[in-house]
Amino acid sequence: MIVKAAVQIKDLRQNTIWEIPCHRHSDAFYILKMMGYKKDIDYHEIDQGFLDENDKFYDRVSAWKHAWWHKQVEGTIDEPKELYSEDLW
Repeated sequence: MIVKAAVQIKDLRQNTIWEIPCHRHSDAFYILKMMGYKKDIDYHEIDQGFLDENDKFYDRVSAWKHAWWHKQVEGTIDEPKELYSEDLW
């Protein structure tokens, strides 16, 4: 089940990849800004997606499929879409 939005980044300060959990994707960029991070200087955005209850990261398309399997969104699996936080909450 999808439980939160997340942005996956490469932290250039620490040379690590991590996901920032958030309610909406834009919140992650606000968090980075408040931490003093500057895009393309301190971090690179890798992908926007979602986390499940086990903190597994899904890109927007695979998150939509995962949400569909858990009956969080309607539609057909043959026509996967990108998942947006507005689709869930």
